Amino acid sequence: MHRVDQCAHGFQRLDQSVVGELTLSYETLALPADPDQTMVLFTTEPASASADTLRLLASWTAPTSTHEVASSRAPSSG
Repeated sequence: MHRVDQCAHGFQRLDQSVVGELTLSYETLALPADPDQTMVLFTTEPASASADTLRLLASWTAPTSTHEVASSRAPSSG
């Protein structure tokens, strides 16, 4: 068993096959209402090469038209 509280923050290097290496800082947050769950936040240093790379990766999933943006923000019915 790996205890998350033993490594609550740090850096993670990832080698993405298309864009190369990213260095992300992470922090784990315990959820008091559910001790079996933990949230992990990953961020990059502002204006870093990793921030640019992450922005590039995010752009590949961005909507390609105004209609898609409006549709993705519309509340779902159901």
